[in-house]
Amino acid sequence: MPGIWEFGDIYIGNGTKPTYTFTEPGEFNITLTITDDDGLISIDTAQVFILLDSDRDGWSDDLENSYGTDANNSDDQPLDTDGDGIPDNHSPDKKYVGDSDDDNDGLRDDYEKDLGSDPKDKTDVIKIQIENVYYFLVDTNADGKKDLFFNDYNQTSSKLGYGTNGTYLIDTNYDNIWDYIYDPESGDINTYKGQSTGSQDLPLLAIAVITIVAVIILLIVYLFKIGYFYIEIVPVETLTDVLENALAGEGKEQLLKKLRAMRPPKIMGKVELESEKTKPVPTPSAVGTKEKNKDRSITTPEIEKK
Repeated sequence: MPGIWEFGDIYIGNGTKPTYTFTEPGEFNITLTITDDDGLISIDTAQVFILLDSDRDGWSDDLENSYGTDANNSDDQPLDTDGDGIPDNHSPDKKYVGDSDDDNDGLRDDYEKDLGSDPKDKTDVIKIQIENVYYFLVDTNADGKKDLFFNDYNQTSSKLGYGTNGTYLIDTNYDNIWDYIYDPESGDINTYKGQSTGSQDLPLLAIAVITIVAVIILLIVYLFKIGYFYIEIVPVETLTDVLENALAGEGKEQLLKKLRAMRPPKIMGKVELESEKTKPVPTPSAVGTKEKNKDRSITTPEIEKK
């Protein structure tokens, strides 16, 4: 039923939703009086604070002065992305507090900046409710798909998985097991029964590569076992013989000397230099003896002739 409105400056209005513009700033008491058909009266009073708005743009002169906009120009206003009557940022003089959620997606702007989402785009956040607790699904890389489950109460998060038909898989307790499946089309959230998050996170390409490598290793082992493949160990002296036969020219003897110095005597002792092959092998009777004289000189060997 209609009532009588008193706006504190003599003006009186009627109806359920009257409008009134104050011409002066100040503090006023607004009173609503309602009388029913039985003559019973109900009175309610509210106190309001009116600020001057010279350009009638909806922003008070005092607020515009704090934000540095022109209080007499209705086209010059503080930035308000979501149009909720609260500027996006704090005023430079710290007198007015800015909007903590510019896009009205339910997630604070400072959290969105930390997570990588856009605090002025409400489409990159979905607010959901699980067991009477609100959570957020966040698109942190602007690819159009939500990739992070975020709890703003304790500021914890986990990666989202992807089910069929655009559904999201959610791990609410961070144990690498999907707990819920969320359908953004219907808004339904149901308990999930399936694989762990670890298997979901592993790309299919990586699984395919690992499988192929494992098959190749098993095949090689099998071929070795049946004798199709084998490893032949070539003795060092055989390798030396190959080198000796392959080498030719004046550098042959010099290279063989280097090889002798590099190889153990036991193995390389079988390699004979070309010059050594032409020398006669002395007989036991032709072996000289060393005799020391006072000058510590060595006598020439004496050879018996038969």
